[in-house]
Amino acid sequence: MSTSDYIQIGRLLLITVVLYSCFWVWFKDPIQGPIPQSSFKNPHGEDVVERIKTGKYDTAPFNRTHLIPPFYQYREAFVVAPTYHLSSCKIEKVMTTITDAIFCYLTNTTEFLADNRTISTEEYHIRFCLDQNMHVDYEKLHSILGDSAIEYAVVRHPIERFLSGFIDKCINEAKKVEERCFGCKGDMECFVQKLYSAMVNVPTTNSTEYDYEVAHFAPQTWYCNFKDHLHHYVILKFKEGAEGASALAKEHETIYRQAGVPDNLLKEIYAQLLG
Repeated sequence: MSTSDYIQIGRLLLITVVLYSCFWVWFKDPIQGPIPQSSFKNPHGEDVVERIKTGKYDTAPFNRTHLIPPFYQYREAFVVAPTYHLSSCKIEKVMTTITDAIFCYLTNTTEFLADNRTISTEEYHIRFCLDQNMHVDYEKLHSILGDSAIEYAVVRHPIERFLSGFIDKCINEAKKVEERCFGCKGDMECFVQKLYSAMVNVPTTNSTEYDYEVAHFAPQTWYCNFKDHLHHYVILKFKEGAEGASALAKEHETIYRQAGVPDNLLKEIYAQLLG
């Protein structure tokens, strides 16, 4: 093999290691019927999660010491609808803007509609509710919502999330913000190398300091205090395409209906998720 072949293999391995490190929360079957107290109550799922947390999960062919550690407590951000004892944990690049819009609609319905807003057309920087009904600490959130709370989070296939983030942040945003994605100007090899170094540094230094690139590309188990409270969440999977959108809309409807959201609001949310 030539030197260039080895370099190419090295590039692919580095990208694979970063992506593999983000797979830890991708364990769950779709919701069927009433939502369970937790999506991780099946013995197999609990066993897998416990082995991951304790470092006993087989990561072959990858050397565990080269992988980004899972279940680091980096970011907690929740939107809340207190009337319904309902909350959703926000994971960057997984429906955060539309989730903000849904909770804004639930908590400020009249004002939201009077301002001619719709859930599916909200934009992050000019969203109607901005940072209303936001909490950044799981324990405080739980004390507000009580024991009857319904808490859910939407996760996304790690490769899809990475590619979506790369196109959005490292190509599109980088046209306007030169330093975005470490100034790599759309070079994926450059970006992955620097992202890997940045993510390794976070748990090594026990940091929770906000970093734009890390926040948008970190493993999904770094969010929501999944390390201590994964079993409290209903986990929904973001899915691509029309069938995926329909399945996800139905799962949201199931959760909101159990939370007591009125039918007229449910109908609008369902339609907007499909739109």
